[in-house]
Amino acid sequence: MLDELQRRNYSPATTRGYILAIKQFAEYFGKSPEQLGGEEIRRFETYLLREKKLAPGTVEGRMSALRFLFKKTLKRRDIAYDDLIFSEDAAEAACRPGSR
Repeated sequence: MLDELQRRNYSPATTRGYILAIKQFAEYFGKSPEQLGGEEIRRFETYLLREKKLAPGTVEGRMSALRFLFKKTLKRRDIAYDDLIFSEDAAEAACRPGSR
């Protein structure tokens, strides 16, 4: 992934953020991201919003890192990427009691 980020001229700060996000995702599930998919991404997003209580912009950055990993680096075509696009509405819905 690092090579792909550098090849596309991502900034050092973005690169660090993306690598950190992927590390946290893998650690949360205790598995390599290659063994995970769309359902795990959605669960991770909910975890970040509800349990970690991260700001929507922070979660959006983490989701961007995961989209990059799965789409650009791993070339995964089995994930509906449109369903993974983070939005303010999704954040508000996920933070409401009884949602998801």
